[in-house]
Parts: sequence; C-alpha cells; structure tokens
Amino acid sequence: MTVARCFSDAAMLIRRKPVTALAIVIFFVFIFKFYSNLPWLLKQQRPSQIAKDVGKVGITVPFWGRLGNHMFQYASILGIAGRNQMVTFIPDDLELWIVFELDSYVGGVESLRNFISYEEISAAIYTPNLTNLPHQDTLIYGYLQSFKYFDYLKNELLQHQFRFKDSYRNSAEAMLQRAINIHKANILSRNGYLGEIIVVGIHVRRGDFVRSQSQGYVPAPLPYFYRAMNYFYTRHQDVMFFVCSNEILWCKKYLDDDNIFYSDSNNGFVDLAALSLCNHTIISAGSYSWWAGYLANGTVIYYKDFPRPGSSLEKSMVRKDYYPQSWIPL
Repeated sequence: MTVARCFSDAAMLIRRKPVTALAIVIFFVFIFKFYSNLPWLLKQQRPSQIAKDVGKVGITVPFWGRLGNHMFQYASILGIAGRNQMVTFIPDDLELWIVFELDSYVGGVESLRNFISYEEISAAIYTPNLTNLPHQDTLIYGYLQSFKYFDYLKNELLQHQFRFKDSYRNSAEAMLQRAINIHKANILSRNGYLGEIIVVGIHVRRGDFVRSQSQGYVPAPLPYFYRAMNYFYTRHQDVMFFVCSNEILWCKKYLDDDNIFYSDSNNGFVDLAALSLCNHTIISAGSYSWWAGYLANGTVIYYKDFPRPGSSLEKSMVRKDYYPQSWIPL
C-alpha cells in the first residue's frame, strides 16, 4: 500500500468517524518521526567486516568483563596486530564504541577465516610469544592485562584510539573547570596570589572490591590516599585533587581536604574522561583505575598491596608486567 493510499483512506475514516481523528493524527506523527530518523538509525549500524574482504589478516579476542577490561584487550590486540601486520576486529556492541572514537574494523570471531587460536599465560602476565605470530587470522583467549603488549604505540592509543566522544569529553571539561575555578578563587582569597595549579585525579574503587575480597580484590585503605596526596603536596605549591569513585558519598565523608573536589557526574564514562584530563593520578585498584592513570600520562601513584599479597590473584600476576616501571607504589 502506498503512502498516498494510506492518507486517502485515513481522510475517509476521519469523515466517517471523527472520534478517531486524534488517534490517526498521532499515528501519522509517529510514522513521520520514524522515517525522518531512519537515516540516523541506519548510520548507527556498523556493517560487520570479514578479514578476507578487507584484504587483511585479522585478529580479535573474546571480550570479557567491563570497560576497563575491554580497554586492555583492545589495546593489547592492537599492539599485537601492529607487530604482526594484522588488523583488529571488535564487535559493534561493546561500550568501547560508545565511549571512544576508535579506529578498528567491526567484527568478531565470525570475521576470521581458518584462524589459529592462542591463550595467554595468565590475565596479568605478559606472554612474549604472542608478539611474533604466523601471518594468519588469529583469535587470542585472555584478558591481556599487560602494558607490554601496547606501550610502544602509546601515542597512537592516546591520540587516535582512546579519544573520548565529544559529549563525554565536553561534560568532563566543564565539570573539571568548575572545580578549578572554585579552587582558584579559594587560593586567591587565602594567599592573595595565584600560581600554577596542578590537578591530581584520584580514583577510589570500592563497591564490589569491599564486598568480595576472598581472591585478593582489596580496596585501597584511607591512609594510602592521604600519603599519596602528601607526595604531591611536597612537590607542588598549588595542588587540587579531583575525586571520582563508584562510592562518591563514602569519599565525601572520609576523604576530606581543603583542596579536594568531587565528581558530580554520576557517569563512569565522564569520570574517566575527567581523570584523563588531570596532570597526575592517584589510582586505587582495578582495570578502570589503571586506565585512569595511563590516559592522564603524568605521574601515577598506585596502591602497592593490590592485589592482596599472598592471594590467588596476586599469584596469577607479575607486577612488573602490570604496573609500568615509572609508576610509584605506596
């Protein structure tokens, strides 16, 4: 049935049954809005690619966990791909696409043909043989949580891969600038002059880390954060701290200082963007926290007892593979 026929039939029905007129008007408004939005809807659907169709050898990984884990997996296969003349394929339903302006082919295991599969040694242990692979489609099983897979292309990651979408970056910049403006006003009223302000991001991971500590997932204790803050106080004249957390009310109650400001975004993507804009970072635990430090690209202080020493989680990692040598344990 054509659109013209639909409108003709609708007009007849309105003349016969005026009471249905409003319902018909609402129906056609819905149809109009749907079709006017159709190009936008189609634009959101990223066509899956097949390695042979793009003339490249492809590599992918089954993506496990949440955003921080996915960032490790994507960065690692990107690093492995770069060393083996491959291209990456990642599914189009990941949060990575929502948060960042990625440069990757869309796809998953179904994009590979006659692939070889490999498995990492452990989640946070660097597996060197993954950097020298046969020139064939490849599937890697693992969390791949070692910077050694991708640190050689750090500039590429920060400038062209993990670039926040404008909406998240703009919200983060506005939130951070509000805090900086208040801090500047406080410094001026207190000291009568204003020097260079150093912004230190603090990420406090609690929530599930507080409730589930059996395997070694421990939250950083309160004294750790004050020691880390003191590290920056002794090296910079004007320091402000910006706190993001999955338990921000706990932070406001227990982590207090004249120069502390707290995220009000209630959005983990905006928080991560805000932390990436800071000069330096104090991280607690977990992959999200790790990436907050890596993206900021300044001095990073981390809690030295994560994972809990002697735990099964600690035994499954090599610290020098997980924490870059330049980061500072406290």
